[in-house]
Amino acid sequence: MPLISRVQFVQAGSRLTAVEIVRRGRAPLIATLHRTLMALGIVVSSYQALAGTSELTERIVFERGDGGAVESQLSDAAKAAILRVAIEDEDGVAVSPGDAEDDDDDGELDATAEAEA
Repeated sequence: MPLISRVQFVQAGSRLTAVEIVRRGRAPLIATLHRTLMALGIVVSSYQALAGTSELTERIVFERGDGGAVESQLSDAAKAAILRVAIEDEDGVAVSPGDAEDDDDDGELDATAEAEA
């Protein structure tokens, strides 16, 4: 069964405020994402997980460690890092962050990846 990830970034204007990740399977990504975001100076302010029958939805809300907004270069770095973690399977197969686009024209960057598991 192929691994499918869906990543949706939530923005308020130019500020990146959250990400929602839906993946097949039940293994949460929060531990890896927390370390990745902390390395960028971003802290997780809330985390929610919803387990379905065959997928897990994680919603992570974040801000800069100093309380500021995640904008411009930091926003781009955060998106790239999140995409790398979210769409990588256990064999290390990943889709380039450049493959993400605003598919539904809602102003949010969406990425869907398939890899053989």
